[in-house]
Amino acid sequence: MVNLDSSVLLKELPTDQLINIIGLGAVGSYTAEFLAKSGFNNLNLWDFDKVEASNISTQAYGVQHIGMSKEEALVDLLNYHLMPKEQYREFQANLPYVQAIEPVLRGKFNAGDPLEGIVIVVVDNVQTRIDILNSCFASVTVDFIICTSLPYMTGLSDLSVQLTCIDGTDSEGIMNQINRYETLKEQIEANEEYYKTVLESLKACRTQGLGILSAFSAVATITALFKYYERKEKNKLLNTLGEPEIKASNKPININIYELI
Repeated sequence: MVNLDSSVLLKELPTDQLINIIGLGAVGSYTAEFLAKSGFNNLNLWDFDKVEASNISTQAYGVQHIGMSKEEALVDLLNYHLMPKEQYREFQANLPYVQAIEPVLRGKFNAGDPLEGIVIVVVDNVQTRIDILNSCFASVTVDFIICTSLPYMTGLSDLSVQLTCIDGTDSEGIMNQINRYETLKEQIEANEEYYKTVLESLKACRTQGLGILSAFSAVATITALFKYYERKEKNKLLNTLGEPEIKASNKPININIYELI
């Protein structure tokens, strides 16, 4: 029997694969940080917002980043706090897989912007999510999509995260997710005051303790990415056996942090 255990299959991560992180807030900032620590060095960062004081308790940034663009603040975090530049040569001499993190800063995602590689969707705006998925649908070079949704977008508690994982070749799955977001957009527009109140309530209750949900959501996102890489290796073996490939579920999965305790 073929051993499909990930410890046997996933011997080396493809750290040079292009990964787009669209939205550098609570989930996106930690996702970028954790990927950098894992050795990924081909990151495209998308955000046009600035770091505010209210972000410090739930995002990866420090007080020294207040007022900076989130893209520039994240580069500062990765390069100066994880791997100080003066230590690059020393690090590389002893740990060849450690490289300087020089992500491409893409700014605001606009409808029609081309995408390729891995696409991690963690932006707040629902219309932007629709635009991103439309670009994925039109692309032939997007490999895998991870949509991580915030509690207010899913009707879940503030201690939950929702993941939807879609293969880049799964046109039906991409369209299904677009339709979900179209429905959500209609709900938000029809209940604008309610959703505004929910958002304000979430901002008011965010403390350093609740900031752990941001890191938890990032870990869940990266776990989904690693499972994609694991599945690719499994599919290589299944192809040699003439067995059908394993596909991504393309259905939303809800995870509550309390269920892991």
